[in-house]
Amino acid sequence: MLEKKNAYLREANNRYKRPIVFDRYIFPNENFDSHTYPKGAAVLHMLRWIMGDKPFQRALSHFLHKHAFQAVDTYQLMAAIKEATGQNLDWFFAQWIFKAGHPVFDVSYSWNENTKKLQLKTIQTQETSEWIPIFKTPVEIGVTTASEKFSRKIWLQNKEEVFEFDCAQKPRLVRFDVGDHLLKEVTFAKTADELLYQLQHDDAMGRMWAAEQLKSHVNDPRVTPTLMARAEQDAFWAVRRAAVEVIASRQEATAMAFLKNKCQDQHSRVRVAALKALGDFKRKELAGFFKNRFEKDDSYLAQAEALRALGKCDDRAAMAFLQRAAKIKSPRNVIQTAAQSALSELGAK
Repeated sequence: MLEKKNAYLREANNRYKRPIVFDRYIFPNENFDSHTYPKGAAVLHMLRWIMGDKPFQRALSHFLHKHAFQAVDTYQLMAAIKEATGQNLDWFFAQWIFKAGHPVFDVSYSWNENTKKLQLKTIQTQETSEWIPIFKTPVEIGVTTASEKFSRKIWLQNKEEVFEFDCAQKPRLVRFDVGDHLLKEVTFAKTADELLYQLQHDDAMGRMWAAEQLKSHVNDPRVTPTLMARAEQDAFWAVRRAAVEVIASRQEATAMAFLKNKCQDQHSRVRVAALKALGDFKRKELAGFFKNRFEKDDSYLAQAEALRALGKCDDRAAMAFLQRAAKIKSPRNVIQTAAQSALSELGAK
């Protein structure tokens, strides 16, 4: 679901923002984009969370049986939800289906030791217009202290909101949108202490986010060792990959041995990230390593990244190796395409 959200956000931030239901096009195929599919999936995911699993399933069953073998539109789905569950979700469809954009949150919090209160502030910073609203939405706030863990569901509907919760101890972790249900962008400034704790104790999505945010704290001597530990030990491959990418972003030669080791991670996407990071060093002495990884890895994606990394090594002696690789058949020609890209990289030098 995160990948779907990111696909939509790339299109929204780099191309355009439009409503999902949209009739302004020259050719119908223009609407077969990341607003229709990835954003549509993210919006349905939110709808299920807001309605609850059983009411959502009951509404869809009613909708499908009532309109079997017929053409339908969004208004008939809205009516089916009311008929099957009694819930009026017109407000949800108004902003997520018939309007454009998504909320962009700036979140902050403070804890008062005297009153034992936690104050949370949210600001919706998206540029609003006739098409892009201030969004109304529930969101779950999670709080972890040294002795307890609790969550509170709040409703956001104004540009700026402030909420207070009883909190007997200073929080070690405050999560905005527990479960990551919302389609959103969020800025939530945290200290290195908070992020290091989150990286080691939160759920998978929270650990990924914490790893990425630690990029702004890499000068803290605790950060790199903790990221390396997560890259080795975390049970979820995407957290390991996020940690590898942050370590790689510093382009420090001292990290090369670590990155070489991660080229043998059990998950191919982590190996791809490590190979890409090593390739970005553009070291001629790594050419033999990339050839070895190409020959020994059992993932087409990792093999392709090894070839692209080889092309960055400025080693023209590798051209014959790449020419042979360009003749290897693979799904969607990933090996051939990578080899040709590497050859072009070498030829341009």
